[in-house]
Formats: sequence, C-alpha cells, structure tokens
Amino acid sequence: MVEKIITLGFVLALTVIHGQSQDGPYEPAEGTGSIGVHRDSVIVEQWLSDVDVVRGYLNIADKSAGFASAGSDQNATGKADAFTVSLGDSGYATYTLPQPLSNRAGYDFAVFENGFYSPMDGVYYLELAFVEVSSDGENFVRFPAHSLTQADSQKWTYGVLDPTQLNNLAGKNTTHNGTPFDLSDLQSDSALDIDNITHIRVLDVVGSIDQAYGSTDTAGNIINDPYPTEFAAGGFDLDAVAILNESLVGRESVPAKPKTFIYPNPAAEFISVKGLTGKFKVFNTHGQAVLKGNYNGGKINLNELAPGVYFIEFYQGKKQTFRFVKE
Repeated sequence: MVEKIITLGFVLALTVIHGQSQDGPYEPAEGTGSIGVHRDSVIVEQWLSDVDVVRGYLNIADKSAGFASAGSDQNATGKADAFTVSLGDSGYATYTLPQPLSNRAGYDFAVFENGFYSPMDGVYYLELAFVEVSSDGENFVRFPAHSLTQADSQKWTYGVLDPTQLNNLAGKNTTHNGTPFDLSDLQSDSALDIDNITHIRVLDVVGSIDQAYGSTDTAGNIINDPYPTEFAAGGFDLDAVAILNESLVGRESVPAKPKTFIYPNPAAEFISVKGLTGKFKVFNTHGQAVLKGNYNGGKINLNELAPGVYFIEFYQGKKQTFRFVKE
C-alpha cells in the first residue's frame, strides 16, 4: 500500500483579508451557478490512474533553490481525496488515458486541486494550472484560458483570488470540486483530433507578474497567482483527473454550499465548527495526528499548534475532513 502524504500549497497565512469581491463574468467556484464537478457526482465516469509528474522549481526566479517535493505521483491518481502532489513552478503532470477519449456533449473531464474557501472572511485560496490534451502523446494543445485578475501588484504567497475572474484554468474550484473542460473548445485546432484524445496534461501556472518568468493567458494577459511559493508544497497541488459521463452531463443540479464549515479560517487561537459535533483528530501536512478530542460546540484551542495548514477529521457515522490555516 502506498502511503499518501497530505500536501498543500498554502502553508501559512500571515494576514486575514476580508470581503473579497466576486464580480467577474465567469462562474463562481462553488454553490449556485458553479460548473464545478463534485467528486461524488453521478457524472464522474472514471478516475485516471496512469500519470507521470515532472517537478517544477521552488522558485523559478532562483532555480538553485531546487524543486517542489511534496507528495508523489500516486497522490494524483484515483478518486479525488485532498491528498496531492505539488508541481512547483512550471511543473507538469501527464496522464495517459486507458482508452482514447472522444468529444462529448457538454464537459468531457475535470481536474481537481485543493483550493478552499474561508466562510468567515469570504475569500478563496486558490492555485492555478493550464490544461492541455494530445492525440499522440507528443503534440499538446492548450485549452484557451482567461484571467482578469489585476497584474499591477503581485498576489503574495498566501494571497487570494476571485474565481469569477478566471476561466478554463484548473484550480478555480475548491477541494473535491473539479474544474471541467470541454474538448469542443479545441475543435478548430488542426493539430488535434478531439475524438481521439490519448493524453491530458496539467501544467502549473507561474504566478509571477514579472514577464521574464510569469505565465500568460490566451489573450496575452499575465496571470497573477500566489507567488513565490518557495516550499516543498509549492505550486499547483494536483489531486485527480476524472473522465465525465456524456449521457449524464448537464442533468445534475449544482450542489448547495456546504452547511458544515470551519471558522474563522485562517485562525490564530481557536476554531469552531458549524454543523458537526463528536470525536475529532487534527493532522499536519505530513499526515501526523497532532491534536484530538471530543467537540460539543464552542471552540477548539489551537495554541499548541505551530503556524501552518492542518486537516481536521470528524467521525460521525462517516469521516468528514476539513482544512484550516493556523496563523
């Protein structure tokens, strides 16, 4: 059995940013109007399992710092579970499909990352990636992507993004909600047979607004994404890729926003949990249990925890896992 390591691109939140506006022209990350595909959705037909990961840099502007190292290729296979492999700056993962995928009505596949929403502060912590496909495993064609995020000031390492200003970029949806892609977007490209897709590639967006290093969208706009992320879990955190079922796409209603969540998030001294009680365990990003107890409402004291990102698991009939940031 391959041991899985929980990894995250956001290891420490230094400030709390309140009231993120969501006024872009594109779909929200979750809730009403979102096109995100939940991992338990009936439209998920298959989870991909054959992947090769090429790690990117901890900081593309200082290549001597080395490469991202958190997680393993195995973390990006099978059903989305919030266990990820970190790609690093310009790193990428290439999936080989067990059988060619043809263009279908609606969305054809979805890419899962581990971004999250902070209900207390109304902000999204996201990291982005381009998505490409190939009919031969050698020549890849990129989905047209668009970012309306301002590029005048750098989104800092733990900055936040407005998902309604992002389109066709993997990672704009939250944990367990995949960003879907439609092969019809590429039907005019002569270098690709959209009815014979053999490979899918997920490529980290380098979020620097320095044109010497940064990534641009289809319109030539610099994509402003949290940067630098100079730690082992830096860059896009790839969780999974799902093939979607053509006969069911578009028939499923969008899930309502979860009624259970952690707040405040990020948190300095304590967290509370809406909608759950019972036994819990808190794990660090290495999968080690660092805190446990029985929650009956009120507050969970975090003073014993070092700053960083953690998972809290509740056991109430079934296991439920949530992520939070300790300042």
